[in-house]
Amino acid sequence: MRPSFKHLFATLLCVLFFVSAHAQTYVISSSSGANIRKGPGTDQPVLAKIPQGSNVKVVERTNSNWVKVSYNSQTGYVASELVTEDKGRNSNNNNARNASASNGSNGRNNKASSQSSRSSSASSSSNKKMGIGLRFGDPAGITFKKYSGNTAWEINLGRSYRWGYRYDDRFYRYDRFDNRKLYDYKGHSAGPTTALQVHWLKHHDISGANGLQFYYGVGPQARFTNVHYRYKYDDREYYESFTDLDLGVDGVIGLEYTFKEVPFSIFLDANAFIEVFDAPGWIHGQSGIGVRYNF
Repeated sequence: MRPSFKHLFATLLCVLFFVSAHAQTYVISSSSGANIRKGPGTDQPVLAKIPQGSNVKVVERTNSNWVKVSYNSQTGYVASELVTEDKGRNSNNNNARNASASNGSNGRNNKASSQSSRSSSASSSSNKKMGIGLRFGDPAGITFKKYSGNTAWEINLGRSYRWGYRYDDRFYRYDRFDNRKLYDYKGHSAGPTTALQVHWLKHHDISGANGLQFYYGVGPQARFTNVHYRYKYDDREYYESFTDLDLGVDGVIGLEYTFKEVPFSIFLDANAFIEVFDAPGWIHGQSGIGVRYNF
């Protein structure tokens, strides 16, 4: 059964809401605050100074030493040891600073150690290079993705839907069958349709939703269907086959969520396929949902 676009869109919104609702907030734990820099390194320019106790949102974990954060509508990099998970004690920060310096220092060190451990485990998924998996929808089959920074190449290969072509009309549109007095169309059968999509994609982080990205892109698509005609000519019945080939261009948008602890991603997408050959100008909607293993 063909998936409903409304159901896929609703699922897309639910995933976005769920991940956003569970995005964690972090706090600057260093007593001297932290510098937010343009890149992950002490040689990078300082964009701003973040005071101690300020809440920041982790956008991406670059490696075990640096995290990409969002603070006051500004995005940059902060040393991971200065960023710890906010446990809801921000309102007591002033009292905590007046407590024993040694106890406060030990607490910050323990948090930093825990944060560093989580960063190491998350970096494997955030630094993924390739992914392969299964796609359900149109087309349904195998999906492969190669990442390069915030761009990617995607290939989807699988079964697709026939979009209601009236092959009885198409029969008479072919030059050798255009004489209706000579050729009497009797029927047809059509095999499964195979679709090949190739997309160039641009990815963007969603602020406050660690691991969730939206993407958009464009690329070619080719579709193949084997059609078998039955017709009469000169009072004799004949069978003939041909391959229905559709070529065109896709425009695609989607959401992709990458898990922190396991090397898997899930995705939802929708695209408009504009035919260039053999029915120029026809526009068809497609959509899908799937999972990839990243390595």
